[in-house]
Amino acid sequence: MGAAYINPQSSYLIPVRAVQTHFTDLFEDTLGAFQVSPKVVLCGDFNTHVGKLSEVSDTHTGFVLDCPEVLETRRYVCNSVNNAGQLLVDLAAATSMAIATGRVVGDDGQPSFTGNYGDKKSRPDHMLLSPALYKLVCSFKMWDTCASDHATLSTEFRVNAVGGESANTKFSLDYKGLQPGMAAQPIGPNK
Repeated sequence: MGAAYINPQSSYLIPVRAVQTHFTDLFEDTLGAFQVSPKVVLCGDFNTHVGKLSEVSDTHTGFVLDCPEVLETRRYVCNSVNNAGQLLVDLAAATSMAIATGRVVGDDGQPSFTGNYGDKKSRPDHMLLSPALYKLVCSFKMWDTCASDHATLSTEFRVNAVGGESANTKFSLDYKGLQPGMAAQPIGPNK
């Protein structure tokens, strides 16, 4: 599980090369995570806009067989695309991950950033999931925190409990905007 914050690209503060370097480092870290476990999740404020770009590539063959819905066009409310968005899509394509934005139940690509006064709307926050985790997603919710200009992204997964208990046990993973801390907690059996 990894949380990331990538500075927004700008012509005078953060040059394109710096953003590319961040994504190169993130790619290397992701490959390292796959050496430890097939269950990898990256979430964060990547300052990316992916619109309807698709990350599905030749590396996704097994993924597509298990989850053919990833071939469908991403749902999106925020249709903008930026250079960092293309880099995030490239990272997902190269690592066989799916960007959950606009793909999982409850996520329609709605804005997660509203600005301090609610005057801006974009989707810079995303969750990338390995095939092993993507198949387990039950639902997605976005919570307005009012304490931040970013909403909390919350994804719920089906898991098998230790000892072979009910397969209806769920696990919730929450990412809170610009705060690099994540809170993950089991939410108990689904009844």
